[in-house]
Amino acid sequence: MGILLKYKAFLLTYVLISTICSLSAQSHEFAQTSIKPPLQWKYGWRDEGRANTIGTFRKNDPMPAASGTIGSGYSPSQIAHAYGFDLISTNGNGVGQTIAIIVAFGSPTLQQDLNAFCTQYSLPSTNVPIVYPSGKPRRSDSGWASETSLDVEWAHAMAPGASIVVVVSADDSINSLLASVNYAVTNVKASVVSMSWGTPEFYGDRAYDSTFNNSSTAFVAAAGDNGAEVDWPACSQYVLGVGGTSLKCTTNGTITSESGWGGSGGGVSATENLPAFQAGWNVNSGRGVPDVSYVADPYTGVEVYCNGSWQVLGGTSLGTPQWAALLARRGSLGNPLNASFGNVLYGNASGSYATDLRDITSGNNGYPCVTGYDLVTGLGSPVANQIVVMAQTPPHVAPTPPPTPSPTPAPISRNPWGWGWNPWSRR
Repeated sequence: MGILLKYKAFLLTYVLISTICSLSAQSHEFAQTSIKPPLQWKYGWRDEGRANTIGTFRKNDPMPAASGTIGSGYSPSQIAHAYGFDLISTNGNGVGQTIAIIVAFGSPTLQQDLNAFCTQYSLPSTNVPIVYPSGKPRRSDSGWASETSLDVEWAHAMAPGASIVVVVSADDSINSLLASVNYAVTNVKASVVSMSWGTPEFYGDRAYDSTFNNSSTAFVAAAGDNGAEVDWPACSQYVLGVGGTSLKCTTNGTITSESGWGGSGGGVSATENLPAFQAGWNVNSGRGVPDVSYVADPYTGVEVYCNGSWQVLGGTSLGTPQWAALLARRGSLGNPLNASFGNVLYGNASGSYATDLRDITSGNNGYPCVTGYDLVTGLGSPVANQIVVMAQTPPHVAPTPPPTPSPTPAPISRNPWGWGWNPWSRR
């Protein structure tokens, strides 16, 4: 009996050590995985057979044919009016704040493109520093170049007084991107970090949460563009996850309708616990994603100037730098920015929901949009002039949650040993 018990103990120890080593190796492998930004576009008539279809960087589709003239995308003044940025006082234009844009590969024509964008829309000119913490990339990438232009141009359009620094990773691995995030916090001293990229959540992602748990920097990430799926880092409790909508508005920016976009990432995390700030809003057992929403549908996209031409782009990449700009504008009015913005957002929404946010109640991504919090648009889209003045310490008013999870999430069968689920597969 004693020999048998010793053998069982030895076998159990062997299995545990093997499992730990396997997970460690998988974690290292995942850290080298290539990350793609959630960027989408609508093909136009110049693209012939592809016309009126959607392209996505994550599926390696070719970029649309660019144009030398403005297309059908929304302008900064339209979006600013739609979401209330034009109602924010001028001393709350982002002055004194720094937005760090984290990208891979960057864009060799970024400053020239930004200059053209500013001239077209009568925005104040600005010079954007570009830093390479891990050295300059060995190659260029057209998709990441468009992402870089989108992020910088629209962050500047929504927060023209803020400083913008682009932190470029030498490649698109998680290790490199996180190194750039750390550089933005430690060296750039960023007020807000914008991350228009992500990957499906993975077991072990909580080990990276400390990267975003910072007392002087806020973090914003795209929720993804593959519908009902949870992306990291948007699922971290220390990151504001941005989902997507389809937005229709008039020529002056008055909203006529806004609904949940079918591509918006969202769902209940299998790896992150329910954060305290979501209690009463998200009645599921895990972290709900996204927290908020913004226009993302490429059929209702925005104009971006990249590599000397105009493109109409969408995806949750679009809302991420603009929510970062909104937080920068909040910071310029004297509100501290840090990883606890979730407490501020949900806490204020408990008492002034209809004032601070546009509740999106139609549309779906596989989950339905409902009254209150949902897994497509989170709490909803911003009423920007109210977001910037929300109380830093909100009154405690408990929201009235739906009686059952809405929707009730399907049973989760994912596991780190790969029974039908590969956490390192790329979209």
